[in-house]
Amino acid sequence: MSHDHASNSSLRAIYEQTNDTELLKEIVPKLVRYFNWWKENRDLEGNGLVTILHPWESGIDLSPAYDGALGVPEGSSRDTSDDPNISFPRQTNLETSLLPPH
Repeated sequence: MSHDHASNSSLRAIYEQTNDTELLKEIVPKLVRYFNWWKENRDLEGNGLVTILHPWESGIDLSPAYDGALGVPEGSSRDTSDDPNISFPRQTNLETSLLPPH
């Protein structure tokens, strides 16, 4: 998981600048729960590779790599920030129940 490396590196950098052990005591257990959730709920084959259910979970949800699966027409603009006719789907209760705890 790319999030694993990024969050660990970020936390290490903050600690190296602040030496704040209270921050570590607060954040590390939350990170452990977060990563355990992914391992327990999304490592479907038990091989250490997790499965995402939606591009939102990848961190690269606007990547053209997902265009085919999401039905985005080839060559269309990806910048929809000022288009009032485009709305991003909201998470459903099902999707929310499948997300890791915060």
